[in-house]
Amino acid sequence: MRVLIIIVFFFVVQIETLLAHPVHVSICNIEIEQDSMSISFKLFKDDLQLGIEHNFGKYLSIDELVKTSDFRLIDDYIQAVFTISSNKMTKMKLNYINYELNEEAIWLNYKCYVSQLKKIQINNSIFLDLYYDQTNLLIINYHGKQNGYRFTYRNTDQQIDLR
Repeated sequence: MRVLIIIVFFFVVQIETLLAHPVHVSICNIEIEQDSMSISFKLFKDDLQLGIEHNFGKYLSIDELVKTSDFRLIDDYIQAVFTISSNKMTKMKLNYINYELNEEAIWLNYKCYVSQLKKIQINNSIFLDLYYDQTNLLIINYHGKQNGYRFTYRNTDQQIDLR
């Protein structure tokens, strides 16, 4: 009986390991228009659940989001780990719009209002307190140009010239 329990335990651990995604990555897309900025984050659901539990001590099932307090927790997490500062290094307010779920990930959509941006400073430390190998990719579209940036544990800040 004892051997059977050990075998079942080993089998369950192996299945969980196979189901976990092998890389730790997030994607952020920023579309800058004349007077607004649309920001979309693609995050693995299990990472977001763990990030919220780690930072706020509360369990949140991403597949069962219904309460306003659930969205506040998610928004509080994003506001804490992702910031954009404008020309004068003033932190910009990210306004939560909505979310979309798929099998493994959640897309979080935000908007902020801007005027005459010349440069922005971005701090992206999403999940960096959870995984040493976390990589956060950022794609910015502005005036028909597209640029990509990579944020890691050693590089959480980027100053981006938009001229």
